[in-house]
Amino acid sequence: MWLRMYSDFEASIKQINMVKEFYEKHPFPPNSIELNKPKDFKWYLSIEAVNNFFNRSCHVGSGRSHSLFILDAGCGTGLSTNYLAHQNRDSQIHAIDISRSSLEIAQKRIVYSGADKKANVTFENINFLDMENFNKFNFINSIGVIQHLKNPLEGFLKINFLLADNGIAHIYLYAKRGRENLNRIKQIFRLMELDSNIESINICRDFLDSLPINNPIQIEYEDRWKEFCKSDINFADLFLHPYQNEFTITSIFSLIKQSGLEFLGFRNTDFWNLGRILDKDFLAIAKKLSTIDQYRLIELLDPSISSFEFFLTKKHQN
Repeated sequence: MWLRMYSDFEASIKQINMVKEFYEKHPFPPNSIELNKPKDFKWYLSIEAVNNFFNRSCHVGSGRSHSLFILDAGCGTGLSTNYLAHQNRDSQIHAIDISRSSLEIAQKRIVYSGADKKANVTFENINFLDMENFNKFNFINSIGVIQHLKNPLEGFLKINFLLADNGIAHIYLYAKRGRENLNRIKQIFRLMELDSNIESINICRDFLDSLPINNPIQIEYEDRWKEFCKSDINFADLFLHPYQNEFTITSIFSLIKQSGLEFLGFRNTDFWNLGRILDKDFLAIAKKLSTIDQYRLIELLDPSISSFEFFLTKKHQN
């Protein structure tokens, strides 16, 4: 038993180091450093807007004596941290990442945009699973963490541990079914023993561009991924990442249940409406299914779903 536990621990450390090394070489996201405050408003990164969306009360004042505590888990180059600071004024934001090179960019971004004048932002180079905090967080933003963990359940349990009683977590995960052709491409590049250096990235691009125009993989690459992949960093993150987990509706709700968290809802609620896909006759039949099975049906009917974005809270909280 102890041998197995040690083996699992070693495997987890190896996986973390692989991910860390990748992001030291490819700080993500590659967006240029903002010189001004964000021009748009991302409601899902505003505690007030998220609570209003779910008709909840934040139960925490906005004054300095009642600061909101926010964790930006896997902040990368600080794009989300910047929004969190500008949209949650006077809050205490703790932004963490395993990549030092990403954090260096994040710190510059916060200063250049003036976000450090809007909120108290601190950065820490640490693995999310190693976090211990005496202040529970009112809001946790986790976009690029759980899908890179050896055991995703540990990530959900850590969120439960760090979340305040009435807090909310915003989670982003990769979807398995909508990334099947993408994964075929990744397997091809692994067979070709290509890594994430610039030379390999150029070879990968040339390979995809050389496929016949009627090849399903080439068609999907052109339609869904090529524009995003103009940046070498985006290309590497999508096709040459050393370790990524993907999820289904079934696996996500199993993890939520096991971790003792409660599902609040998806960010894109209209997308998860059966009426978007089914006509009224089949809609009446489908609505007899449980809520989770309705989500599963949408997942099966729409092959374009490449990610899940949703909110969680502590169980049994109003």
